[in-house]
Amino acid sequence: MRGGARRRLKLEVSVHAHATEDEGLILRSLEDALGISGDELTISRVSGSHGNPVTIIRAELSGERALEVLRGALRRMDPSERIALGRAVGDLMDDRGRIYLRLDKQSLVLGEVRIGREDPVRLVLSSSAGGRDAAELLEEALREVGG
Repeated sequence: MRGGARRRLKLEVSVHAHATEDEGLILRSLEDALGISGDELTISRVSGSHGNPVTIIRAELSGERALEVLRGALRRMDPSERIALGRAVGDLMDDRGRIYLRLDKQSLVLGEVRIGREDPVRLVLSSSAGGRDAAELLEEALREVGG
């Protein structure tokens, strides 16, 4: 992987913990399944659309640390999901070159990393250089871990 592209890499991770969910369990799952430590997280509290409390948990990682977390998540995925992800890279990219991944929060709590759409853990992979840098880094990371 090109050194310059790695330095420009950014990975944003975010997840919402609703009032009925165990926030501590979600925090532990981010550390156990994705390797994101508590000191890398920021936590904010807001009110949901019906006035229910919602905790927003975020991490912004860059450079080698972002790549490390990305590779770890990919390694924990089932090989068939990695293959499907590799085929869908172009569909996951917006017009600014950002890649949007959604992981299943409930699976993450169980220690598994799976693609999910409902109430997901959101990952946004980007590069300050724009273009296809983020897509190329994801594709290379997938090759490195066997996807």
